Amino acid sequence: MSTAAATLGRDVKIISLIGFAHFFSHFFQLALAPLFIMIHVDRGFSYTSLGLLIGLFYAASAFFQPPTGFLVDRFGARKVLFAGLGLMSLAMVGYGALPYYPVMAVLAVVSGIGNSVFHPADYSVLSATIDDSRVGRAFSAHNFLGFIGYAAAPLVMVAAGGMWGWRAAVIGAGLIGLIALVILVAGCGAFRDSADVRRDSDTKQEGFGESISILFTAPILLCFLFFLMVAMGQIGLQNFSPTILIDRFDFSETLANGAVTAMLVGVPIGILIGGIVADRLEHRHDAAIALSFGMASVFVLIAGFAGLPNAGMTAAYFVAGVTYGIAFPSRDVVVRGIAPATGTGKVFGFVYAGLDTGSAVTPIMFGWLVDNGLPLGMFLVVAGLWAGAVLVVLATGRAARLSRA
Repeated sequence: MSTAAATLGRDVKIISLIGFAHFFSHFFQLALAPLFIMIHVDRGFSYTSLGLLIGLFYAASAFFQPPTGFLVDRFGARKVLFAGLGLMSLAMVGYGALPYYPVMAVLAVVSGIGNSVFHPADYSVLSATIDDSRVGRAFSAHNFLGFIGYAAAPLVMVAAGGMWGWRAAVIGAGLIGLIALVILVAGCGAFRDSADVRRDSDTKQEGFGESISILFTAPILLCFLFFLMVAMGQIGLQNFSPTILIDRFDFSETLANGAVTAMLVGVPIGILIGGIVADRLEHRHDAAIALSFGMASVFVLIAGFAGLPNAGMTAAYFVAGVTYGIAFPSRDVVVRGIAPATGTGKVFGFVYAGLDTGSAVTPIMFGWLVDNGLPLGMFLVVAGLWAGAVLVVLATGRAARLSRA
């Protein structure tokens, strides 16, 4: 077998395994919420208390993601990734085996800690292992399989809960996660990560202060701001569109949710396209991101203000999703480009915490717009956030080029 063929085979295996783990991360994020009705009926927990479980999960994930990145760079991604998938799987088993609210609240935090490992660990492995010629497609597959996890969770969990009850459904999901962990451990032999790069280059481990100072350089702070703004726009659009389309445009519930579904179908399609685009670009991935988000902003404004019929609204949401998704792989290539090879874990952990932070603050702001009779403000704010993200990513690219000069 030629060296090129062997390298390709290795890369496909690694991309598949890392994407496989990322699928379960996203699957477990949404595995419990579709069962809330069953849990409410069975255990009598209020929907507010059930919603708090999700809040605890994301708060823990956001808080622990940056320090997890430091662990990846110091001890390697493998052990951290195994621990994360194991914690999420065991938490799912625990939900069903010990369905008492205080225990479930603790398990939600444990699961959130497990979820915090995936971005720093996954991107550390992909950045250090995958050939540069296909790293864009590697990031594309990683994001794509995560979205498939989101799509699969409600379908699988509702079906399993209907057949066997919610407790059996979550226990079964957790046990499957543990089987996935065994597969991941068995196949990880070719993984490399930022810790391997440091050892191979005989680079001295930075002190804590030096490690922290890396995160407060202009390109990395701008990336955090970019992720924050992008998440705010996405979460606002997908969560509040049904309410606004029903109340403001007199859409039926089916049509309103269909428009959002069209967007969520468009995003992974765009991600696959974006992986090819990212690998064909040698430079200026920031410009590709800017073009993608600029187009997505335009279609959000068209959806809000062009007076489209039902089919036209669905099409606008779909195209907005595609153009939004195209930027994802180039976005990750930009982060990889500004991260030290020995520090990809901490950098990806820090900037991706911007996604969780944006997701946490968004509902309050968009809820205020709806409560105060400003539904069309949603489209203006989303378009404004994504247009602002264009300026931020262009500034990021400029700052990165200046730092290398």
